[in-house]
Amino acid sequence: MSTESITLWEIFPASPREIYEAWLSSAHGKMVGSTATVDPRVGGAFTAWDGYIRGTTLELEPYRRIVQAWRTTEFSAPSPDSRLELLLEQVEGGTRLTIRHIEIPEGKSASLEQGWIDHYFRPMKEYFARKREDERRVAIAQREAAQAATESRMPPAAPQPLAMKPLAAAPVKPAAKKPVEKAAGKPVKKPVKKPAKKAVKKAAKKKPAGKAKKAKKPARKAVKKTAKRGVTMAKKPVKKAKKAVKKVKKVAKRKPVKKAKKTVRKAKK
Repeated sequence: MSTESITLWEIFPASPREIYEAWLSSAHGKMVGSTATVDPRVGGAFTAWDGYIRGTTLELEPYRRIVQAWRTTEFSAPSPDSRLELLLEQVEGGTRLTIRHIEIPEGKSASLEQGWIDHYFRPMKEYFARKREDERRVAIAQREAAQAATESRMPPAAPQPLAMKPLAAAPVKPAAKKPVEKAAGKPVKKPVKKPAKKAVKKAAKKKPAGKAKKAKKPARKAVKKTAKRGVTMAKKPVKKAKKAVKKVKKVAKRKPVKKAKKTVRKAKK
C-alpha cells in the first residue's frame, strides 16, 4: 500500500520548552483552540480536536523531539497509523517547529497539510503572542507596584521654594535743572560760541592759499610804518627837553635858582 509524506515548519514566539510542555499537556487544547487529552509518558495515549485526532507517544527527547503514532477518523480501518515527528530548535525570535509527517495513506497528504496550517500553526502563533503580551503587562504592573512601594518608604521631599521673579527697577526721574542764579549787580556772561569747524573749512576752501600769503606782505609794511612813526614821535619830546635845558641855563645865569626850577618843571610839562 502506497503512502505519502509532508514536511512543514514555522517560527513561534515561544521557547522550545513552552511548546514541548504545551504539546504534552492539557494546554494542547488551549494552544489549538479545542479540547485535548494527553498522557505525557512514552506509550501514553492522546486525543485532540474532540477525538478527531488520536494516537500514542512513541519517543521523547525533552524540549527537542517528540515522536507519535498519529491517525484521524478519516483513516480506513485497515490503514496503519501514520508517523509524526516534531523537532524544536531555538532561533532568533522564538522557536522553529518542524513537522515531519510520514506514512500518510495515499490521497490524504494535501488535506492534512492544509489542516496543520489552519488548525495548528495559526492558532499556536496567536496563543503564544497573547502569552507574551500578558507577560509584558504583568511585568509593567509589578514594576509600577515596586516603584510605588519604594516611594512610600522614602521620606517626603522638602517643598521647594517658589521661584520669585525679580522686581522691575522703578524708572529714575532726571533731576530738575535749577535756574542759574545771577550774581548781585553782575550780569551773567554768555559763553562765547566758537566758530564751527565746518565754517572754517569752507572759508579755507573759498580763499586760495596763494592770496593768503600775499595778504601778509602789506601787514608787515604797516607794522614798519607805525614803528617809524613811534620813533619820530619819541624824538620830538627829547628835542624840546634839550631846548628847555638850554633856556634854563641861560636864565640861571640871570635869575635865582628857584625861578630856574619852575621853568624846568614847565618845560617838562
